[in-house]
Amino acid sequence: MHYPRLPGEKETQATVAGFINHFIRKDLPALNPDHLVLTSGITAAFDALGHVLLNPGEVILAPTPFYYRFPNDFGDRSLVSIEAVDCIDEQLGACLLSVDRFQAVYERLLETGRRAKAIILTNPRNPDGGYHSLEEMKPIAEWAIRHNMYRHSSRFTACFADLDSERFVWLWGTSKDLCLPGLRFGVIYMENADIRLSLTTISMFQVPNTLTQFVVRRLLSDYEWFENTFYPENLKRLQKCSAFMVEYLNTIGVRCMPAKSGFFIFADFAQFLDEPTFEAEERLNRRFEANRVILVPGHVCKASKPGWFRIVFTLRDMDELAMGLERICKAVDTPAPTLDGDFRIFIEGKTNGVVNGI
Repeated sequence: MHYPRLPGEKETQATVAGFINHFIRKDLPALNPDHLVLTSGITAAFDALGHVLLNPGEVILAPTPFYYRFPNDFGDRSLVSIEAVDCIDEQLGACLLSVDRFQAVYERLLETGRRAKAIILTNPRNPDGGYHSLEEMKPIAEWAIRHNMYRHSSRFTACFADLDSERFVWLWGTSKDLCLPGLRFGVIYMENADIRLSLTTISMFQVPNTLTQFVVRRLLSDYEWFENTFYPENLKRLQKCSAFMVEYLNTIGVRCMPAKSGFFIFADFAQFLDEPTFEAEERLNRRFEANRVILVPGHVCKASKPGWFRIVFTLRDMDELAMGLERICKAVDTPAPTLDGDFRIFIEGKTNGVVNGI
């Protein structure tokens, strides 16, 4: 055991870069491992970027619905604010990016003397499990560059090769992609040398310890296990659980945003509110908690209308998932569907439906 090198052990940088190039950047130019800054998770990465890229009181724009921890990750220490850009299309039940919506929020901030300095996009989106296409993201990226902003992204995109790569930041971590939230490991990829130097300078507070880096190297080096075991099995389980949950909720009249990836969905329980307010949403949330099921209410994800809740569906087995859904039914005073026929087929693992992209 020794003090880790900043911004990460050379061997770890090379291993992570190799893994990303093999599984994420196929058919794209290989990334430079020296451009990686290692952090103790994505929360630590956001905190570091908040300190380096922005001043206290400055603003990051984020399309809604967004991960409810963003305001904490950027605001608790670096005192940076997250401003919501409402991108939820209620009629379609989907999240649609729009330059006009970003511009409207940008101008409103200027009128109050505040300035947006960056935007953040995540793929897949948390909480709804959708993702933005390249065609959706490129106009937003071009708009951000015109306004001299930085763009935080959660995946590499070939369509940005002709844009100012010095202003793009990409983050990746093991918590969700590899089901290892307790490992606390993430990376920042940044081509801007000056910013990378600043991140390296403060990485003494963020760099993973050498034991964690050893585990990461051993894990990410086993391409055969990922290709033949982890990814196929993980995909199969995600498809089964997602299809079961969506059909179950549809049966009790709860619509969901179309989920194409991830392990959560955004479900609309507005019909079960005693009034169409966020106060009523919080009362419903307390009923869920009283029935021993934990959901994330939409207001903390900046949903524009009350009634949306994030549900995580990756439990230990299908019977446990069914139990959680029964508790949801109890909380909203709705009879739970009988688990026979198609539902029993799902629980036994013989899924008759596939959720594309998961």
